[in-house]
Amino acid sequence: IDVPRAASGAVAPSAIAEGMTFARKTPEVFAPLVLLVASSAFGLSYGVLMPLVAAEVLHGGPDLLGRLLASAGFGSLVGSVAMLVRRGTAGFDRRVGLGASLLGVGLLGLSLSRSAVLSAVALGVIGYGHINQSSGTLTLLQGRAPSHLRGRVMGMFTTIFVGVTPFGALAAGWAASRVGVPGTLVGGAALVLLASAAYHAVLPSVRRASAARGEAPGSGVVSSAANLDAVDLPLR
Repeated sequence: IDVPRAASGAVAPSAIAEGMTFARKTPEVFAPLVLLVASSAFGLSYGVLMPLVAAEVLHGGPDLLGRLLASAGFGSLVGSVAMLVRRGTAGFDRRVGLGASLLGVGLLGLSLSRSAVLSAVALGVIGYGHINQSSGTLTLLQGRAPSHLRGRVMGMFTTIFVGVTPFGALAAGWAASRVGVPGTLVGGAALVLLASAAYHAVLPSVRRASAARGEAPGSGVVSSAANLDAVDLPLR
């Protein structure tokens, strides 16, 4: 097999910059990426606080911590199955925003709960919302990026998803030492919900911008004729 090689004069930084420019100038790619930054930084940091939630807030031990984390995992499993049974991408952009909203609501519920049962329910909501946002974003970006930029766009997704969360966890630990665990969770929930509200607010204009470009389904960008509600690409 003759595998084509990249030109020797190609400069990696310029290639990366090209992908970043595409993401910045394409609202239907830029919006979910920005929302993912907010969720990764302020939402997913709840994980490092869970030992404190179990011990100091709910006055439990390792067994309770395990059950709480399992609740989040169960919510993620339900969300994954819900994504799996879908047969197209119609409405995925709205689903991404809804997932972030559920993540914020779950964090708020966890911060206010003093009951193990209610905390488990809140964590289930967190898991469900998180998997809907992350998987929905992943699906949208792969469909919207042209083939020659898809790897770079997915690289940005991975960098945000994996690289931002540790810094959010560090900030959450610092905040918890000063305002307490519930206060830190409330702050994270408020920031995620604010970012989600902003995403929902700009979504109509994002769809209109996509429609104005009039990109065809075969162009490598899913958001063609405009409205993702009108475009239903089969996932199977």
